[in-house]
Amino acid sequence: MSWSGAWALVPAKRFTTAKQRLGGLLDAAGRATLACAMLDDLLALLAADTDLGGTLVVGEDPQARGLCRRHGAFFLAASDKDGLNDAVARGAQALARRGAAAVLVVPSDLPGLRLADLAALRAGLAGSDVALVPAERDGGTNLLASRLPLGFAPVYGPASFARHQAAAAAAGFSVAEPDCPGARADLDRPEDLPALIGCGPRTRSVLARFAPGLLPGSLPPVASPVLIPTAAG
Repeated sequence: MSWSGAWALVPAKRFTTAKQRLGGLLDAAGRATLACAMLDDLLALLAADTDLGGTLVVGEDPQARGLCRRHGAFFLAASDKDGLNDAVARGAQALARRGAAAVLVVPSDLPGLRLADLAALRAGLAGSDVALVPAERDGGTNLLASRLPLGFAPVYGPASFARHQAAAAAAGFSVAEPDCPGARADLDRPEDLPALIGCGPRTRSVLARFAPGLLPGSLPPVASPVLIPTAAG
């Protein structure tokens, strides 16, 4: 195994605190299981990308460490006090120290992500120092790729796409905006349910178990939430 090349960096918060804004549709057990399944699907996708040097997960949850072992990814423990920006900065620093040439920051809540999107992201980075893909809804950043070492501080959050553009430009970096259609929609709020179309097999299995009414093709109105019993076995 070589640390050279482009590596995927996946920030993963504790599953029990993930997807709080889906509380009207899934209870705590359902949300935690969904977050775990989505990370599982993402790591399977990244493991299938033969052009990646490898995958590093920066996370808090012990289950995430187990998923990394299953998919051949590396795990860097994060503090409960670390936010998304801290996790990305720490992971990028760790990869740079080990000789990785570039980092692709890939969140686990992009259910439509495909290998073609990752290839387009790398292609954008091939001719630029930084590549960015915006979120459809709030102007956030759904994908970020950069040569290493990372020359600016991550500033994730609403409207972060413009802030990342400005930070990269201020550092003197060229910025590409590749077309990655599977990466534009994330799953964070009830109104994001259409993003589940094309979700991975583990995510689909969890939805079939906890909330069959949420499966693509039968997405319920947001005004009619599906409540999931905690005791589901």
